[in-house]
Amino acid sequence: MSTTIVVEEEEAVDVLSDKTELIIRRPTLEDIDFVIENIRNEDLVETRALGGKTVRECLETTPDIERNAWVWENNGVVICIFGVNPIVGGDHLGVIWLLATKFFDDNSITFAFKCKPIVKDVIKLFKYVFNYVYAENRKSIRWLKWLGFNVCKAEPIGKNGAKFHRFEMWNDECVIQ
Repeated sequence: MSTTIVVEEEEAVDVLSDKTELIIRRPTLEDIDFVIENIRNEDLVETRALGGKTVRECLETTPDIERNAWVWENNGVVICIFGVNPIVGGDHLGVIWLLATKFFDDNSITFAFKCKPIVKDVIKLFKYVFNYVYAENRKSIRWLKWLGFNVCKAEPIGKNGAKFHRFEMWNDECVIQ
């Protein structure tokens, strides 16, 4: 079977091939509910530490989630939801993010193997992307560094002084100049 990234609902681009049914597509309301109900513990802890919001509040307040986000589905199960939110008034600047389900760790090797070209495709319209990662989330920090993000020194920006690292990437291959 092939690995497919769905850019628009009607348009699919084959990015890699393997023996699983890996689909990247726009999220539905059912997908969002599934992620909320099956959120990975590390992501639940991180969202609470950042501002005390629930996962539902985080996803429901994500601007234009139907246009700025994707889900990764493997063999019919949503593994994670991710996206880049454009910064209004910014010159092709975006806030990149990902929330995983409890099924993520069982698929982490496949995800790690396939995520670099997907991240490259997702950020192609942005010159610069950034966000914050909880300092206690060591697996995510390693993964972000492996992807090529610059991970800055942790600062106490979260609830009750919880420390977060800003991570960022300049995209020299932005298709919009």
